[in-house]
Amino acid sequence: MSTERDEQFESWWEREGQFCRAGGGDYEKTFAYAAWCAQYSAQAPQPSQAASPVSSGPDALQHAREHSSGREAQDDPIVGHKTLRDERGLTRHEPLRKSVANALLAAAEAAQAKRASDMPTEQDAARALWSAYQRLKELGWRETCYGPTNTSVRLIEPGSSGIHTGHRSEPWPEKTWWIEDGGDLWLSNPCLFRETDATSGQQGREQAAASGSDEQ
Repeated sequence: MSTERDEQFESWWEREGQFCRAGGGDYEKTFAYAAWCAQYSAQAPQPSQAASPVSSGPDALQHAREHSSGREAQDDPIVGHKTLRDERGLTRHEPLRKSVANALLAAAEAAQAKRASDMPTEQDAARALWSAYQRLKELGWRETCYGPTNTSVRLIEPGSSGIHTGHRSEPWPEKTWWIEDGGDLWLSNPCLFRETDATSGQQGREQAAASGSDEQ
């Protein structure tokens, strides 16, 4: 066992490695350690070769560690991790610097202060909620109790500013809705739904077919 290798790994893990993996616990640490050892062994000089600088592996990580331990890293340390999603829906984790965390916190506190100014009382907040709800209905949204079954529609759920795609598996009075995202289903409790263009077209064709059948 390489003491130097393990010491380097522990130093890296405590400083930033744990923030690059979701959870950052002992379970995740075992995978990071296995990858570290494999890369360390792959970059070890062979007996017939003279040791030479490498651009990846432990030497590169060591260089990054030395760089990150400089004044810039001391002034702006890693305090957590960010979870980002790319256009393919895949997620990755990146270190969260203190400066970015402070900016996020400041933005959240500013938004909270604005809400308190715009809606100082419960009644003010209730009026704002009604106004938004009513405006959405004017834009074509309806209560989910009128939603179709086994048909994908657009959904709005209290507590989320997003407009999601989802469906209900069983007809009313079943109230269980599922949001479709990232190749999976997520239990939801939406308040409003709106049919997509594809849904409206399909239902129109079904109604037309039903009317034609009745006339015959």
